[in-house]
Amino acid sequence: SVNDVSGHWAQSVISKWQNEGRVGGYQDGTFLPDRAITRAEFIRLLNNTATTTFTSDTQMHFSDVKQQDWYYNDIAKAVSGNVTKGFEDGTFRPNNAISRAEFVTLANKAFGYNTQASISFSDVRPQYWAYAEIQKGVAAGYIKGDSVGTFRPGAAVTRQEAAVMMAQIKKLQTNANASTSYTDYNAIANWAKPYVGAVSSAKVMQGFPNGAFRPQTSMTRAEAVTALENAIFAPVNNNNTNNNTNNNTNINNSTNNNTNNSTNNNNNNTNNNSANYTLEDTSLRGRTINGDLIISSSLNSKDVTLNNV
Repeated sequence: SVNDVSGHWAQSVISKWQNEGRVGGYQDGTFLPDRAITRAEFIRLLNNTATTTFTSDTQMHFSDVKQQDWYYNDIAKAVSGNVTKGFEDGTFRPNNAISRAEFVTLANKAFGYNTQASISFSDVRPQYWAYAEIQKGVAAGYIKGDSVGTFRPGAAVTRQEAAVMMAQIKKLQTNANASTSYTDYNAIANWAKPYVGAVSSAKVMQGFPNGAFRPQTSMTRAEAVTALENAIFAPVNNNNTNNNTNNNTNINNSTNNNTNNSTNNNNNNTNNNSANYTLEDTSLRGRTINGDLIISSSLNSKDVTLNNV
């Protein structure tokens, strides 16, 4: 167990994931829940939650990734599956903050997005390693470029960007009014406000004890674990109406670490509404469904595990 999550807003989810073997702490017994999520850590999380398992590992020769490192096998699997790559100087930089291109690539793998759209971002050339994955993310509708035609693939993922992507992936109902309660509402980009409200209403992501959302700080380890947990079990809104007419996602590249605790409440995974539920993942646990359980066609012939449903 880890010794620094007692009383943390994400304690129950972190403990749950730790007990399930999906996430672990550091050698000194800490979890550091408010540290920015790194490349290696995000790969491990998605490797443990993705509906599509990363392929078998391969031999790697990154100067900063050793066989004895805890993330070696995860990175090897992701590299061999062409999910991620290293840098031209021969490093992988496992402790760097997760970038937009990396988030998109891993999200596509986790949620099974394969359809590609035509893109023309000035900073993403066809030979770029994540070009096809960015096409998939754009086609899926959860990621876009900015008002000057760039994508900024190397920028760190901020909380407001994560909110947009999570809301789009889960097809949550946009709700700009729900974001007005945050004390830093004016700091939230206009394009992100409907989605910040959406993830807040769905309890996929929420704010901090001082009432702020901190939209431009980097996504932390605790936030990534909680957002993935809530996104996995959040119902898909098949009647989503998106009233946001701004098709550009203007990105602020912030690499600040979030050092304060958040007030994100754990989703109780109980649907009390009389509505159908569309399952888009291969497992579902601890949910009450008052309508019909619909298996998404995206699962094709995959095995589905239901536990206490």
